Amino acid sequence: MKKQNLLKLAFTMLAMVIMTGAMAQNPASILTNYVEQDETIYQTEGFNLTLIALPDLALSPDYDAATNTGYNSTSEWQWMSGSWGGDLVQAWDTDNTVEIPAPAAEATVTYFVKERFGNVGCESVDAEEKTVAGVAEPDITAFTAVNNGGWTYNAVDDIYEICSATASDAIDITIEELGSSVAMQSYTYGITVTRTEYDGNMVPQGTTDQTGVWGQTADLDGMVAGQSPTFTITDMVILNDGSTDVPTQYDFTFTPNSLASTTTRVSDFRAGGDGTNAFFNNFTADVTVSYILYPTPVTGPIYHIPNDFSGY
Repeated sequence: MKKQNLLKLAFTMLAMVIMTGAMAQNPASILTNYVEQDETIYQTEGFNLTLIALPDLALSPDYDAATNTGYNSTSEWQWMSGSWGGDLVQAWDTDNTVEIPAPAAEATVTYFVKERFGNVGCESVDAEEKTVAGVAEPDITAFTAVNNGGWTYNAVDDIYEICSATASDAIDITIEELGSSVAMQSYTYGITVTRTEYDGNMVPQGTTDQTGVWGQTADLDGMVAGQSPTFTITDMVILNDGSTDVPTQYDFTFTPNSLASTTTRVSDFRAGGDGTNAFFNNFTADVTVSYILYPTPVTGPIYHIPNDFSGY
């Protein structure tokens, strides 16, 4: 054989080896969002999730990761938990996916899968495994005024009082999410604010929503890390009835169904949701803090019967 033909054959064989190697490489993702990543899956209680086993690409050369289709018709997969040979989750089946529930909060379950091929059932020697950790729904366990700036706490009416035309404070919040990963402890929530005007007899004259000024709205794309956030309240102002300042009350309330975390959001997405179910309404603590600003009175002059009184 001529040298030129030998070189051509060598390059052809090399190209085939390279192509075969490329075909055998794992896809970057399956169904766009499923990836192979060495990590424990943290999943909120109540949400299911799906696991996908990558088919042996040598036996499924037509596999399309974008749609998780095209694997051969004789391969089967079996799923177990605890260990291979432990609890059966899904018996041998031509479907390479399994849907599982999240474990109980603070518990972990490890799932195992094997592929087998052909009529005689040539079973993989080794099983692949993935651990799933259960996470409790997030909960508000504290919602308390910091009490900076001269406020006096009225325990009877559960309200902070001050004599001032303007005042500020902050609210300390504690969030609990049992079983969560520290790396995923980011949260969003809403705080609703109402303002009530009183007259001098402390009769309510009307209440308005002031959330847009002093409150906040939950934002799934604006989560903040940490389980002990502080909500700052700047410059609450006393109202004026047109002639004089009047008592003015502000109520700061944790917005119902507004608490979400990184874990609840991804858990909802894994379960096929759009983020709506990522919000929870769990309040172990009282979740309203109230403040009232009183006007400072102007002492009037002293009246008496004058020395030159003549009306008797």
